[in-house]
Amino acid sequence: MIERRSGPAVIAWLATLALLAAACQETVTAPGACPNFCPPAQLEVFDTVVTGVVEREEWGRGFILPQRVGTMQIVADPAGRSSVGVVQFFPFSDSIASGTGFIPVQSVDSFKLELEQFRLSATGDSLVLVVHRLPIGLDSSTSYNDVVPFIDDSTEVATIALIDTVGNPSVVIPVAAFPAYVTDSFTLAVGLTLRADSGGFADFATQESSVAVGPFMRRYVTADSAGTSIVLEDSRSGAFDTFVAPPLPDPAAGILVVGGIPSARTIVRVAIPPKILDSSDVVRATLLMVLDGPVLGGPGDSVTVRTFAVRADVGLKSPLFGVGQDSVTRGVADLPVGSADTMRIDITRIVIPWQNDSSVARSILLGLAPEASSLGEVRLRSSQSTAGAPAIHITYVPRFLEQP
Repeated sequence: MIERRSGPAVIAWLATLALLAAACQETVTAPGACPNFCPPAQLEVFDTVVTGVVEREEWGRGFILPQRVGTMQIVADPAGRSSVGVVQFFPFSDSIASGTGFIPVQSVDSFKLELEQFRLSATGDSLVLVVHRLPIGLDSSTSYNDVVPFIDDSTEVATIALIDTVGNPSVVIPVAAFPAYVTDSFTLAVGLTLRADSGGFADFATQESSVAVGPFMRRYVTADSAGTSIVLEDSRSGAFDTFVAPPLPDPAAGILVVGGIPSARTIVRVAIPPKILDSSDVVRATLLMVLDGPVLGGPGDSVTVRTFAVRADVGLKSPLFGVGQDSVTRGVADLPVGSADTMRIDITRIVIPWQNDSSVARSILLGLAPEASSLGEVRLRSSQSTAGAPAIHITYVPRFLEQP
C-alpha cells in the first residue's frame, strides 16, 4: 500500500528531506570545530638539560699504537711537548740490480730521503724538517727516551724547508753522513724533528698508509758492469716507522681521557629518565662534557672526537655500531688544540634506538678519529667531578595518551 501525502503534510515531508540532504553533504573547506575534532591535548616541545645521566664510566689506553697507523706526526712545541719521527729502512746490499742480474757496487755516491706530506700547521710560521742520523735497532719497544739522546747538532745530516701544501719533500744526503753504513750491514735509520720559532706540526705518511707512500731511501751508486763503471740507483722502504714523544702525566682521579699515543678511549653508561626515554619522542640529544684543561696536541692542530653506539657493553673493547662507515657516523666534535670549551656532540642517532629496543646497551664510546695519529688528547670531567659532570641536552615531545 502506497501512502499518499498532500497539502501541508507533503510540504513538511519535503522540508524534512531537504534538511537530511543538507546534513549529509561534506564541506571539505570548512575547518573542524574543537573540541569535537581536536586531540585531547596540544603538541608540546620540551627542551631541557638533564644532569646526573651518566651512571658510571671508565677509560683505558693502548688500543692503537702509533706504529700501526698511516700517519706520523712531527711536532715542535717550544712551550710544551714535541715529538720525533723514527724510520729504519730495509738493508741495502753490496750489489745492485742491472739488466737481468746483479753487479757489484764499487762506491755509494749519496742517498735521497723521500717523504709524502699530509698536513702542516696553519700557524703561519716557517717550518723546517731536520733529519738526524740514528743508530739501527729501532723496533716497537723504542721510546722517546731511547731516541732523544741522539737528537742534537752532531747527528744532523740534512734539512728540508716545508711549505703549506700537500707534497713530497725530499733531500739528498751525502754518504759521509752515515759513517757506520757498511758496518751496520748497509742499514740506515733516521730521526725526524721539526724546527719552528713559535711551534707547529707536520704529518707524513708511513708504511701503514693505505692512501700514500711511506718514507723510502734512494741510493745512488757506481757499479762495475763488465769492467765498466756505471751509475745506478735503487731504493728501500721503511722496515719500521713511528713517532715518539715524552709521556704525559697521568690524569687526576675521576678524569677521563680520549686520544693520545697509544690511543685512549672512554665509555660512559647513560640513564635518561623514563619519562623522556619511554614516554616521549626524542627530537635531538647532545652530549655535554666539560674539559679538564685545554685540548693537548701540536700547536695549530685540532682533534676530532667521535662517538659510537655500543652493540653489547663488555667494557672498552665492546663491539660497536658504525665503525669505519661514514653513513652511520654517530656524532663528532672538532676541538682546536688549546681550547677549553665544553665539548658538545650530537648523539641523537645513538639515543633514538634506545626508545625502541630495551635490549640495546645504553652506553657510548668516545675515541679520536683517527686514533694514535697525533699528539692530540682530550681530558674530560666525569660523573665523579664536583663541578662540570656530564649532562645531556634533550629536545623531546611527550606522546599523546588516548582519553577514555
